[in-house]
Order: sequence, then structure tokens, then C-alpha cells
Amino acid sequence: MGQRNRLSGPHGYRGRAGSRCAHGGYRRAGGNPLFVEELLYGRSAAGSLCGRLLSPKKILAGRSPPRPIGPRVDRDTQQRVGAAADLPPGKVVGAGRYAVGNVGGRYFAVTRRCRHLGADLAGGSIDEDGCLVCPWHHSAYDVGTGRMVRGPQGVFARVPGLDFGYRMLTRVLPLGRAPVTERDGELYVGG
Repeated sequence: MGQRNRLSGPHGYRGRAGSRCAHGGYRRAGGNPLFVEELLYGRSAAGSLCGRLLSPKKILAGRSPPRPIGPRVDRDTQQRVGAAADLPPGKVVGAGRYAVGNVGGRYFAVTRRCRHLGADLAGGSIDEDGCLVCPWHHSAYDVGTGRMVRGPQGVFARVPGLDFGYRMLTRVLPLGRAPVTERDGELYVGG
């Protein structure tokens, strides 16, 4: 009766015996390949997946090096915020992905989204302690470290452990920060 089917891949794809691809493995029987399978098992000349495991050298050949872990920083670009005179102490404005403000003559830039429910921090305010306050539920952030120093207020303040939980979260995932520079009376964020 014909040749016996054999298992050609780790996920049980059946290939036909004798139907070999360029790598010497058996071709996969239809369907869209997954990236991991494509990476580990390669493609035949006809474009189908084969069941032969590629060596690490073949996997990495021709691929770009892995990206470093952490936030991407493009040091060549700076975004204009506006005139320094338009940002008096206690004011916060939005500039791209950053909320830029002035705390007692010291400029800061933190990412715009609150860790609680994603409110735009560019619409926030500066409290008497110099912290950035979220406009929705009044969480307060230390602008120097990006950490939450006071959790959500209002009805959320009554939830046991919520304040502590968000403060601990921002110890691990603080708001992103960027330097603010002043040149010729203009403010720039980034780089």
C-alpha cells in the first residue's frame, strides 16, 4: 500500500517518506508555519517546513544581533517642548510620549501614562511635596525616580492593599524618565 507516514516535526506534523526538502528533512503537510518552527526547522526550497532540526549556527546565520534589554533610547533626537517662559513652576505639559513639568525651577520629564488606569499625566498637577499628581484618581509620583509615592485615592483608597500594591509595582516598573535641556530659551526633552 504506499509508504508509511512518519512524524516529521516536534508537533506531530506528518510528512511523506521520500518527500525530502533541501535540508534533508521531510516536508510538512500544509498549513501556515509558525515562526518558531520556521526558525528551528528551516524551510525547504519549495517553501514548506521540513522536520530536520537546524544547527544553532544555521539559525543565527544572517540574522541581526538581538536587541539589548531595556528602553530604547535614540540619542540623536530631541523633541521640542516649548519656550521655558511658558512652563512656570507648578505647571505640566505634554510633549510626545512625555509629561514635562517644572518643580521649583527644576524641569522633569516622565512618561505620560499613569500606572493605575492609564490616565494622561500631562493633565496632572504638582503638589506641595513636588510630586506629579494624576488627574483621575490623584496617585502621586516622585518625578526624580518615577515611583508612585501615594496610590489611587477616592473609592480606590478603600480597597485594602491597593495603595501598597501600586507602590510596589512602580518600584519594579517606574515611570520612564528623560532629561530636559534648555537651549536659547527653549526646552527639549530626550537625548
